[in-house]
Amino acid sequence: LDAVSFYLLASNYAAAGTVVVFWSEFGLGSPPIVLRQGYLVLISALLAWSATKLPEWTTWGVLGGVALWDVVAVLTPRGPLKLLVEEAERRGDPIPGLVYEGADIKLGLGDFVFYSILVGRASLASFSTLVACTLAVLTGLIATLSLLPVLERVLPALPISIAIGAATYFLTAYLVDPLVGTLANASLFL
Repeated sequence: LDAVSFYLLASNYAAAGTVVVFWSEFGLGSPPIVLRQGYLVLISALLAWSATKLPEWTTWGVLGGVALWDVVAVLTPRGPLKLLVEEAERRGDPIPGLVYEGADIKLGLGDFVFYSILVGRASLASFSTLVACTLAVLTGLIATLSLLPVLERVLPALPISIAIGAATYFLTAYLVDPLVGTLANASLFL
């Protein structure tokens, strides 16, 4: 793929994506939900793939920082995301921005991006780390969703998933995988 073809492909993809995401704002009615959700998931995967080029310590620093920011932005009284959600609810408008919706659950595109970055980092370690981290992120998301009816308020989607995913990454990549490798080399299996 030469540079001109890549530029044309990227430009057309971005233009089509803009139309899909802001479909109703262009006066085109309701957007095809599968097309919009598919575009958002693909964009998050592409962003996460590009983030795998970062050094490992940078990835963990970014994930930790964004998880902390998510707590501040959603839970503090003057947090920007809290104010945004409250204003949208007051007006009766949908939450603005790039939001993935499904089964009455609304997650920001950023949540998917950072989940994908963690899982992408795990994929660089080993297959077992990838599977363990994917399950850990999903476990954290389920834990967060389980807290919603109990606390009856908007919650940040990143902190629990990132914490469980990061702990799982380090346990699997630096403890379980080496132990399994050592046992396999010694022809010992549990």
